[in-house]
Amino acid sequence: MKSKLYTASMIVSLLLFPLYGYASVEAISTVKLYGLKYVTKFEILNNAVISKDDRFFVDMKKLNNSLQNNPMIESYTVDTNNNILTVKVKERDILAIVLIEKGKDTIPIEVDSHLKIISTYRVHAYDRPIIKITQDEVYHNKLSPRIIKILMIMNKLKNVQGQAIGRISVIDCINPFVSYVSIHGLQTRYIWDETYEGISLMYSVPGLLDSKSHCPGNGVVTQKRIVVW
Repeated sequence: MKSKLYTASMIVSLLLFPLYGYASVEAISTVKLYGLKYVTKFEILNNAVISKDDRFFVDMKKLNNSLQNNPMIESYTVDTNNNILTVKVKERDILAIVLIEKGKDTIPIEVDSHLKIISTYRVHAYDRPIIKITQDEVYHNKLSPRIIKILMIMNKLKNVQGQAIGRISVIDCINPFVSYVSIHGLQTRYIWDETYEGISLMYSVPGLLDSKSHCPGNGVVTQKRIVVW
């Protein structure tokens, strides 16, 4: 009797084991991805979608792990219906790319609109302003108050004058006492002036290097200074 029960138990186990191993795998015919700007399809689907005998399958467990572990993804939804896999993603709102000079190396990190540091194996938000800093501006894996303040002002300006922030290419904070700003299409470097909660062009007079007509549309000349806010 015990032998029969043991044999029956073994048969049930053998039948259930393969089902358990592939319980999260579903057959699909189409993959639809929405909301991607910086994250690539490969980052999401790699190892999650497989092909076998001219058919496609998705491992839902691996797919969810891929989405959950991607630091650039703030939230997502996954749905399968009629063999169609639909993934909707909300990416993090990247404010700036911070380049940390550490000896001969440069370490890139990305900072979102919540001032959260996102460290990944590559730069995603290639179109965002770059902030250059030294290792001295990093304390216990946190940015210095100086850089945090600049980021806070950028975030405020982004919500009020998004075009002005979009024109910034580089904010150079290597000098510990002054930060220089380069704007797309202009030769002159600006000086970051927190008095205006914006940017001030200190060393340019209209007609030299960049004329007034080449300054940002919201630029205003005040005492040989072109202020953008």
